[in-house]
Amino acid sequence: RFPEDIEGYCAGKDAFVKQLEKDALLWWQTVC
Repeated sequence: RFPEDIEGYCAGKDAFVKQLEKDALLWWQTVC
């Protein structure tokens, strides 16, 4: 079907989730 689009979407989502997780950890450290 569109493997390139799906791979790009997954890669972008993975990077977004990792950044979100990093921000969440920083936020958690400042709150506690």
